[in-house]
Amino acid sequence: MLDAGAGFGQYTYWLYKHHPSWIILAVDVKEEQVADCNNFFRQIGAKGVRFEIGDLTKFKKENSFDLVVCVDVMEHIEEDVQVFRNFVASMKHGAMLIISTRATRAAAT
Repeated sequence: MLDAGAGFGQYTYWLYKHHPSWIILAVDVKEEQVADCNNFFRQIGAKGVRFEIGDLTKFKKENSFDLVVCVDVMEHIEEDVQVFRNFVASMKHGAMLIISTRATRAAAT
């Protein structure tokens, strides 16, 4: 599965704890967070979890994932259509995409 825009790895950790046999790739643009998360998951012995530096507007791994999770990320990306194209290209046939974004309210005028 892919955790797209993994941040501090909290959703990766939750998924790993509930499904320790899964192979999880977590991608984020922040180098330091990726390094910290790789260290943490190594320390807890999570061999199936790996973090990589990646820009979701360019990240694509053709036909690779059964599940893509993207939480609180899309509202920060202007090229959202390209990211969705990359997700679809990276998903296996029948895969699931779960996206959650923060709701925003328009400013009162």
